[in-house]
Amino acid sequence: MMNRLTTFSVATGIVAAITAVASASVVDTVALQTPTALSFTDSQNALYSLTATQPAGSGVFDPFMRIQRTDDAQGYNSSMNNGPSATMDLINLPGNASSQLNFTNLLDVNNQLMLTLDYNEPGKAGTSTLFLKELILVVSTDPDKTGPAGPANKGAWSIQSIPMSAGDQVIYQMSAATDGGGNPYAIKLDADANSANGNGGSGAADLNVTFNFTGLAGLQSMLDGQHYLYVYSRFSGTEAGFEEWSAFHPLAAGGSPIPEPASLGVLALGAMGLMIRRRR
Repeated sequence: MMNRLTTFSVATGIVAAITAVASASVVDTVALQTPTALSFTDSQNALYSLTATQPAGSGVFDPFMRIQRTDDAQGYNSSMNNGPSATMDLINLPGNASSQLNFTNLLDVNNQLMLTLDYNEPGKAGTSTLFLKELILVVSTDPDKTGPAGPANKGAWSIQSIPMSAGDQVIYQMSAATDGGGNPYAIKLDADANSANGNGGSGAADLNVTFNFTGLAGLQSMLDGQHYLYVYSRFSGTEAGFEEWSAFHPLAAGGSPIPEPASLGVLALGAMGLMIRRRR
């Protein structure tokens, strides 16, 4: 349970933590792969796990963000995910998938949230590994953050961050947490040693990250339907495939994907139809 969470109200908090990690003398590598290390919990009690993966594919895995770039890739769930002005390294979402995450709809009855990563990397020696270097969760009243744009025409790549507004709160930051040795860390993932049997992560989601926000200061005020979650992630060692994130409810049986707004409308219409039929 997260009893203590560091929150930042301005962008300088993110920049300072990123700078501190970049200059740190030791950044540990936490390798998550089958059949050995299946889970890891950091100093902020975020649980990184391979043990409760979800199926992936059309209609099953509804991503709120897709990132694609070779070597290094980064992005957050901005609606500007297409064309030369796309935010960071984002690419189009499939079908009716939405980048918007209303914070009220994300938490389960225990104030838990699970983010699930499906990475698509070549399942062969030398190209099967990638590293999750940063994961930042920001809650904001801004429903549609965009920018900054990624490098044009394969230009020079540099680390970027979510544009912050007054009142925004960073509710989790991987680079501000430490591992069991008290050091900053990066998560190493291997497409040759995951639950998808070494097929590059295709067909099964690969990593769950579970948070419990029970101890988060001001939590109830964020559950008013007017606060939105932004998730920034940064990878290194990426190949041609894309990395995508979805949000799940961390139920005991695994996880239930959180319906997108369009899906919720369809479900409501279906329920009304059933009520009408029953009245007849």
